[in-house]
Amino acid sequence: MNRKLCCLVLVLSLAGVNGCQSEDFPVGSTTCPIINGEPDTSPEHMAVVYLYNAQMSSACTGTLIGPRIVLTAAHCVYNTSAGNITTYFGNNGYFGEPRDASEVKWHSDYDRRRLNNDIAMIRLAEDPPAGVMPIPFLPHSIGITNADIGTMLEFVGFGVTETGASGTKMTVFNDLGWVCTSAGGCDLGGGAYAAENTICEDQAPGGPCTGDSGGPAFIVRSGKEYVCGITSYGDAPECRYYGCSTKVDEFEDFILAFGGDPDGTPCVENTDCISNACVEGVCCENRCAGRCDSCNQPGSVGLCVPLPNGTPCPDTDVCNGEETCSDGSCQRGDPLVCHDSIDCTVDTCDPVKGCVFKPLAADCDDQEFCTRDLCNPEMGCVHEPLADGLECAKNMICASGVCKKKPSPGGCASGGAGGGAGLPLFLAILLLFTLRRVSNHAA
Repeated sequence: MNRKLCCLVLVLSLAGVNGCQSEDFPVGSTTCPIINGEPDTSPEHMAVVYLYNAQMSSACTGTLIGPRIVLTAAHCVYNTSAGNITTYFGNNGYFGEPRDASEVKWHSDYDRRRLNNDIAMIRLAEDPPAGVMPIPFLPHSIGITNADIGTMLEFVGFGVTETGASGTKMTVFNDLGWVCTSAGGCDLGGGAYAAENTICEDQAPGGPCTGDSGGPAFIVRSGKEYVCGITSYGDAPECRYYGCSTKVDEFEDFILAFGGDPDGTPCVENTDCISNACVEGVCCENRCAGRCDSCNQPGSVGLCVPLPNGTPCPDTDVCNGEETCSDGSCQRGDPLVCHDSIDCTVDTCDPVKGCVFKPLAADCDDQEFCTRDLCNPEMGCVHEPLADGLECAKNMICASGVCKKKPSPGGCASGGAGGGAGLPLFLAILLLFTLRRVSNHAA
């Protein structure tokens, strides 16, 4: 299946290759045909974007490799300010969902004549549409080598097709034909030339062409898809014999300096990582949405992988039991049973504290003034006697926790020096009267 991603043509007279346009503006032609391609509607490739340069009035392709980082070719944005660049997410080019650029950077050693270092990056002014997941670039540690020659690559882009149509996201598969890392470039045979740090294919059964510049060449490593190439140039206008892409892994330092550290690198903040996801102290491929996923497991640091079965995965509610991981998902445990068999407590479960038994003294009221009614969380209702002698009502005092009548006064009253102590008042008066009469009579 063939479809040509944007072929930015290498303009070298000694190579005998003609460009789509002049060497100063080698992209944007709509005359190069594409053959054997098919539309790419896969959700995974929503990260491949249509890129419009208003300053050049030209279209290219790019790939979202981080939450706000787009990888493309330098010739697509060279000498262009970020305000003139718009990316569109979707399968139909200009009709997709737009995102403005806030920053653009092309390689400082980009040579637009020889097309060396044809790589650039764009920072988006806002997040991509919901559900669009970045596709990581191929790191140097697992980069393309000659041992990969013959490996199947997938090319994706919005360039023209064999019918002349353009702006639709298309895909084509072709195996890797050449790997060029020589400082002076490489001879592909038949007068074709490859720039340093490029990978090339033979366009049979198909490959990229005009409008596909900046688009990705994908490779799969250990079941994971990576951007290993950026469509750069080929034998336009025919796009029949070869196409070359910038070898991405050779530019790891350039990418990381702009976008952030790669997956698996120690980090402190999300912005430290090209993925914008610092998880468990390492840059992770994403935020690891599940509580039973980890990004810092031995042998898979930087990748979200399931935790071993039985690993605790607590949520914010202890009342629903102790959760543990099982086959990658978090399973609930047995809910807490909060019942203390004490009648005067209210039994509840706090999401953070767990079981809470709130004592209510009002439930222990014995209707006795001379006791202090308490609810002991362990013993239940307790009635503590108040101090004896405390007045609890008129002519009533507390005695051993009970309100009782005051005792009546008892015994004889103390008399004074005049005698008559303890006698009733009328007897004392009678005695005084008698004594006075006797005294008067004697006188």
